[in-house]
Amino acid sequence: MNDKEILLAGDKYDKQGKAYSISIYNHVSKKYEYLLPFEKSYEESSIKEFLKKSSKKYNLIGNDIFCDWLGDYIFHVWTGKLKIIKLNRITKEISYFGEKTGNYIQPYVTPEIEKAYNQRKNNLFFSFGNNMSFVRYLFTMNSGHVGVIYMGAKKKNKNLVVMLQIYKTSGEFIKEVELLNAQASNYNELYYFFRKDKDLFYILDTETSKDFDQFYKIHEYRIE
Repeated sequence: MNDKEILLAGDKYDKQGKAYSISIYNHVSKKYEYLLPFEKSYEESSIKEFLKKSSKKYNLIGNDIFCDWLGDYIFHVWTGKLKIIKLNRITKEISYFGEKTGNYIQPYVTPEIEKAYNQRKNNLFFSFGNNMSFVRYLFTMNSGHVGVIYMGAKKKNKNLVVMLQIYKTSGEFIKEVELLNAQASNYNELYYFFRKDKDLFYILDTETSKDFDQFYKIHEYRIE
């Protein structure tokens, strides 16, 4: 975030044992600032409610969390739900926004998925995921916008599509577009990076030939 502070996404516990999904580490003072209580990432009122209603989905779908910041605000999204959290670092006020379009299929858990997971049938387990949408990246823009990337369930040429959503930082939905050319057979295959000073978005994908050679491609998109 600056010369001293690093924004962290992932489970972190304070000295009292309370869990947080978002924190800031000051590598000069060696201290943490705990910002987003773990259960708030899933819109639950307490850890008890999370364990009762959401823990199975969290474990089976994955715990990937993506975040970025702009001014006093931190934006966060969990891979299993297209619900963006806006957190005011100063006041700790939390609000939620997100637009689930017709292209988005929220991840779900079925007995078949749970069975494949428990039996460690990884190929079968991941094949279920190809019928859903997974959030894979979040970034903020200096223009006052928030971008979200999710892998769509709709297939083209045996590959999943990559969708970009743009919002105002107020939460107003601006648009959704497909990022053409990037290829992936499952939602874990692509890697992303947004360059704020140029409004350039990059995707790294891989292709495997019939001879099992790996080919890497970097796709560049300008956001205007």
